[in-house]
Amino acid sequence: MLFRILFWAFIFYLIYRAVNNFFNPPHKNNPVRGKEKSAPPIVLGDSDIEDISFREIKDKKKDHN
Repeated sequence: MLFRILFWAFIFYLIYRAVNNFFNPPHKNNPVRGKEKSAPPIVLGDSDIEDISFREIKDKKKDHN
């Protein structure tokens, strides 16, 4: 008797899953493909680049010793 109940429960479960998948198909998780967005390249000319003069900063701690 228990076997019959389990058998019919399994059959109804399969029918339920088949009907549910027919009317509400599962969504496919397709990866999104495309070109990655990147920052536009920086275009620099000779007039955009300038020389900088540096001056040395002396450390005060070294002067006290």
